[in-house]
Order: sequence, then structure tokens, then C-alpha cells
Amino acid sequence: MNAKRIAAVTLASAVALGIGVAVAQPAPSQAPAPAQRHAAMFDRIDTNKDGRITQEEVQVFLAARFAQIDANKDGSITLAEAEAVREARRGPRRHGPQQAERVAARFRALDADSNGQVTLAELQPVAAAFFRAMDANGDGAITREEAKALRPHGRGPGGFGTF
Repeated sequence: MNAKRIAAVTLASAVALGIGVAVAQPAPSQAPAPAQRHAAMFDRIDTNKDGRITQEEVQVFLAARFAQIDANKDGSITLAEAEAVREARRGPRRHGPQQAERVAARFRALDADSNGQVTLAELQPVAAAFFRAMDANGDGAITREEAKALRPHGRGPGGFGTF
């Protein structure tokens, strides 16, 4: 697996846990298509609306989303907090033991000091690495085209579609 895919999968894992900068979505029957969600997420992160996302915009957005997820405002996110956000976003679903273990494994991967909590300081380097991987031309900004390039077939893990 190349470095770009590894970075994409790592940040996609963060988002799958609800730790990333997920967008609140409508009920499943009204859910927008993945391309629409991807565009909306890009627009939310691109605060100056120049069609490019900078590292600073990503870090500001990440910090704001982290604060929303940190339910007890203690400066860290537990697996329970992450799962609560994920469930609120996706609705209650039954997941088997394999899915639960994948979620827990993703959380452990983000928990750099293995204390059972993920801090913003632990997420920031992951987001920075993901940013570098997506910035294909190395100009310090991610365009929509660069964001789309890491999404396999326009859906699923990778790209800002899951960020």
C-alpha cells in the first residue's frame, strides 16, 4: 500500500469512529449522494471559499469538530464518545463483533499514547500527514481534484469524502 493510501485509510479510520470532521446527515431515505456529501464537506473546510483547502483550514476545522465530539469537555475523546457521535450521525444500527472490533482497532491506532483516549494533539499529526498525501502537487493546498483523486471510484474511504 503506498503512502497516500495509508494516509487516506488512517484518516478515514478517524472519521469512521466519529473522531474526524463528520457532517451531520439527514435520515437515510433523504441522504445525499456521496458526491454531494464530498462537495459539502470540501465547502465547509474551505472557509475562505477560494476553491482550495489549506493546512490551516484543516486544523481549524479539526479543532472545532473535536470540540463538538468531546462531550464532557475534558480535552480527550473516548471510544464511547466517538461511538455516540457515529451512532447519532448514522442512526442506531446493529453491528456484529467484527465491526465493533474494527472500530476499536481504528480508535487504538489513533490513540498514540495508548491511554484509551484520543486528544487533539494525537489527531493533528494524522490530519497533517493526510493533508500532505492529498496535496499531490505540493503547493500547500488541496483542490477538489486532488481530494477526488484518492477516493476509489468516487466513494468509500479516502479523499475528503470521508474527511
